[in-house]
Amino acid sequence: MAVSCNSKSFSELCESTCEQSTDWATECLAASGMTVADIPEEYQVAYDADACVSQCNSSAELAETAGCRDDLKDYLTCVDKVDFDSLDCGTETSECDSEAQTFTSCMQTSGTSGSGSSGSSGSCTEGEIVDCYGDCVPASWIGDGDCEDYLNCEEFAYDGGDCDGEDTGDW
Repeated sequence: MAVSCNSKSFSELCESTCEQSTDWATECLAASGMTVADIPEEYQVAYDADACVSQCNSSAELAETAGCRDDLKDYLTCVDKVDFDSLDCGTETSECDSEAQTFTSCMQTSGTSGSGSSGSSGSCTEGEIVDCYGDCVPASWIGDGDCEDYLNCEEFAYDGGDCDGEDTGDW
């Protein structure tokens, strides 16, 4: 069995991707004049590297159990390669959409809910739905005039027409 020197462990991928993405999200939030306190608590993980790493590692455990380990690793490896410094605030990259969808499909096929970033396990509170990634989001986001990445998939008619099927959300 050959081992690649460039291959990162799940823990390393979680740390790297979370550090990059939370730094970028926090910078964008500050640029818009907002603070993390302005964000609903259930979405604050996007701005907290430690919470992000914890959830990422939990997702890795779920992926292992569900038989989706390789799909998650492909997705995290893709995200790890994204040049967050070149991304504009208000837009997200679609570079890893294919890997995200493959992972989500694997988890759904296995009976396990998506990435688990909201800890939904497929069970949402009243007024919420399970999004394209298997997490709970407000149902009111569908067709609200803003393209949400979480709902930008065929299943939700590309956020009720808010997205063109190629764009990602600008949450």
